[in-house]
Amino acid sequence: ACERWQVFDLGSLLSKLPGRLGPGLQGLVNVILWFSQLLVLIGYTIVIRDSSYDMLPEQTFLRHKWLLTFLTGVIMIPLCFLDQAYLSFTSTLAILANTYLIILLVAYIIIPDMLPDMGNQAVLEPRCIFGVGANSLPGIVCMFSLLMYTVIMQMAIPPMYKDLAGRSPRKFQRCLLVAFVCLFAIFSTVMVCGYVAWGSKVNSNILNALPTDMWGNAARFGMMLCLVGCYPLNVKPMVAPCTREEHVEHVDLIESKTAPLLQKPGRRSHGTRLPSCLIVASCTVLSSWATNLGSLNAMNGAIQVIGYGGFIPGAAGLYLLGSKTSMEQLMLWLLMAFATTMSVVGSFATDNNVEGMITDCVLTM
Repeated sequence: ACERWQVFDLGSLLSKLPGRLGPGLQGLVNVILWFSQLLVLIGYTIVIRDSSYDMLPEQTFLRHKWLLTFLTGVIMIPLCFLDQAYLSFTSTLAILANTYLIILLVAYIIIPDMLPDMGNQAVLEPRCIFGVGANSLPGIVCMFSLLMYTVIMQMAIPPMYKDLAGRSPRKFQRCLLVAFVCLFAIFSTVMVCGYVAWGSKVNSNILNALPTDMWGNAARFGMMLCLVGCYPLNVKPMVAPCTREEHVEHVDLIESKTAPLLQKPGRRSHGTRLPSCLIVASCTVLSSWATNLGSLNAMNGAIQVIGYGGFIPGAAGLYLLGSKTSMEQLMLWLLMAFATTMSVVGSFATDNNVEGMITDCVLTM
């Protein structure tokens, strides 16, 4: 659709939809992105708080989760006012931190002595290799939402496609294939190693499961620094509509690595400090009650599915790609219906339902 209409951002592409459908979908994207980003920031706060909690000595006065949550918010507020150029190191740091974590998890499997006895009976239980049954369905839905949370990137595809040398839909398709094969290898390694090492009771935040030794704390520290740098980058798109000064007639798309946000026409203003403080304060307060990172991310994935996995590609396929056969139209409508169903069901199925997996397991190791 981008190549056909020669527009390379999501906002401009949606504006090509007929009638009120374009503005309606733009509004839906704004709501989904804003709420989704709020959940992302809450998740960042949880990881930073829990990682620093595990790294601190037991007797220190700072080792209180409510205090660490508050301090995280206090540190983030001034960082949100920095120029993004000062936070450019986060991309390299994210690659290094995730690479180290993957290597560490593989090492725990290859060298079991690196993992101390945690006193957890789950370590001794059989590992399920394959299982099928009705009891596993809620866990499968939860897994689907989590996968959607990690791989949905429709908001970034148009500008990425625009910058592709010698771009063509077929070439971009090959790039996506390679990227998703790499993602499959990375996600499979983390999930399998985490499950084999700790069993079905493994924490949804793998950093919480790591031992508090030099190797585990190094992974926590690297990931914590990475998220500290990424946090402000995810706040800026949320306050982007407040940065307008001169009046503009069109709708722009503010691109961020993880969350673009559609700007509304208006006047430029530099009054972003108050909105930034309110966002950080809200995330800090909400993260005081949120403790399960897995359920939070599953909810986020379920929210994103209906927009990015259903209505946006469905509407683009129906109205922006020329004539289609009756079968193609039917498949696009079924896609939107499936995405809506999974979004609604996934909003309730936010637990991986370990007991159901154990009940339905037919092959163990």
